[in-house]
Amino acid sequence: MKISKADLRDITQEAECAFWEVLVKRFPQAQTGDLSIDRTIRLSIAAQEAVEEWIENNVTTATSYLVSTIPVPDDQLIEVQLESPSATQGEEP
Repeated sequence: MKISKADLRDITQEAECAFWEVLVKRFPQAQTGDLSIDRTIRLSIAAQEAVEEWIENNVTTATSYLVSTIPVPDDQLIEVQLESPSATQGEEP
């Protein structure tokens, strides 16, 4: 399944945030979040490549996919999905 570069970037950023949230949760004694710029860039590139490969290998060509979640009160999530034009017109994908 192919997705737009903007969606790929957004998904990767969300995944990276989740990664850092785990580290912060596991190491609350940390005073800073320092990481070298070189390592930061390499991590971001590797994350985007991994996300793209995972999507290509594991996500079918369904007519919709989850783009993002919007946090709402009480830790509930609202799923926002995009549908292909053919799906909205009642055509087969």
